[in-house]
Amino acid sequence: MPRPIRSRSVRGATPDNVAVAAKIIDLEKRRGITNYYLYVTEVTLNNSSSYQIFRRYSQFDALQVDLVARFPIEAGDINAKDRVLPSLPGKIFFGRSAIREVAERRLPELNKYMKELLSLDPKISRDPDVRLFFSQTESDVLALENREKQGIVGSAPQTSFKPLLNSNTANKTSPRPKVKPSRPRPPVPRRPSKPPSIVKGPRAKVLYPFEARTTDELSLLAGTTVSLLHRVNQDWIEGKYNMKTGLFPAAYVEIIEDLDEDLEEGEDEWDDPEPVAVIRCHFSGGVRDIEVHPTFVENPVFKELLTLVRQLLKRQDLVMNYLDHEGDLIRIKDQDDVDLMINQSESKTLPRQLSRQPSCSQYVPWEVHATLEKDYSVYHVKDTPPRRS
Repeated sequence: MPRPIRSRSVRGATPDNVAVAAKIIDLEKRRGITNYYLYVTEVTLNNSSSYQIFRRYSQFDALQVDLVARFPIEAGDINAKDRVLPSLPGKIFFGRSAIREVAERRLPELNKYMKELLSLDPKISRDPDVRLFFSQTESDVLALENREKQGIVGSAPQTSFKPLLNSNTANKTSPRPKVKPSRPRPPVPRRPSKPPSIVKGPRAKVLYPFEARTTDELSLLAGTTVSLLHRVNQDWIEGKYNMKTGLFPAAYVEIIEDLDEDLEEGEDEWDDPEPVAVIRCHFSGGVRDIEVHPTFVENPVFKELLTLVRQLLKRQDLVMNYLDHEGDLIRIKDQDDVDLMINQSESKTLPRQLSRQPSCSQYVPWEVHATLEKDYSVYHVKDTPPRRS
């Protein structure tokens, strides 16, 4: 799973300064290849000082997946009665991140999650990943400066959150430099959580090699082509290259096809429906649907798929299976089994295929059957004929 977006910590990571409380005080709407909200969170330290951090829901989800993997006992994976790690519903179960109603509906869950997480034993509440998550980074400082420039101080009224709209007044026609330019000051990162499966549309040719220095930046090779996702300001562009997304200096590239200015500055596209793929999950005689982004089902990862199934059914003692051509359940134990399930399904017809318009849902051609980990009675074992003497 991708790790939470982090850069070098500015505050909150010293032994004497640990987070003891956190509460979301505002929302900010951001634009990348997909639209999303940032949760402006006020963190209080044990020395009574406080500061603000900016986190996406995908970062909360990535932290939770990381903690569940590293603390299986506290997560209830071994014995459900031992679970102390707070629950965080998977990001796909809330709907699209670009809709205000969805973002506001997440607030109680996120505030409850942070409160319970920070009240746990120091083994978890002061875990390095937890402390980094609640630390104020350079990106947070820059985001806070932008809020102050736009006259946003403190928190917005709790009854009516106002998202921060991104302004795009940067000059988009910088002349091609004759020598390799210097590195500009990093802007506020805007990393999308759902990059496209193929590179197309707005793009640029890389003039000079660029080496990323933080997790928010994107390394580039001279002579290659990078897709353009969002122009952050005059100096920095968000793009995708080699299946990774991040920021790179605008002066390092030559624009081939520029970003659509109307789309960059328009507000009507914020809440456009995103394409959704649906995975059918069978369990205990019933069927549940798991909605994911289409890029997930192109190359599903075993651990991520298992996590989604367990979150959907709210049980940690489940395993995944698929039906073979003879109708027998086959347990999925690793990535090879996932690939085998998908290869077998290629000859099948989709159980239910909806319109192929980008905004519509589509059922994937394979289905998952969840069973209890210790229940082997569901598997059909053929009788072995006796050997001839």
